[in-house]
Amino acid sequence: MKTIIILSLLLAFSTASMAEKLPDGHPTIQQAIDASPNAGDKSLVNEATVVSTVQTDHYTYIEVEQGKQKIWLAAQKLELPDGAKIRYGQGVSMDNFYSDTLKREFPRILFVQTVEAVKE
Repeated sequence: MKTIIILSLLLAFSTASMAEKLPDGHPTIQQAIDASPNAGDKSLVNEATVVSTVQTDHYTYIEVEQGKQKIWLAAQKLELPDGAKIRYGQGVSMDNFYSDTLKREFPRILFVQTVEAVKE
């Protein structure tokens, strides 16, 4: 089962990894997945509020607020309105991720397999 989850993550972000150039010495997404004990964890244990989203051709960057902390997520493309409550899993954290598509660096971003809107 874990193999299927990891393969799903790879498929979801394979286009992103080909389109995005990582900084020198930065691990590839595959290396990060291999090193993470929580990679592919489908339990949606985290809750947050959407602050903003940025759409690309293949995935969505989601700025969320969790408590008093703001963090960025990257997930398969989806539509979420600002202010929406969401749940997401552990994912794979990457530091100093540079997006060629957006021409910006994220100090820390969490690549997650699943994001789900919380029905209120």
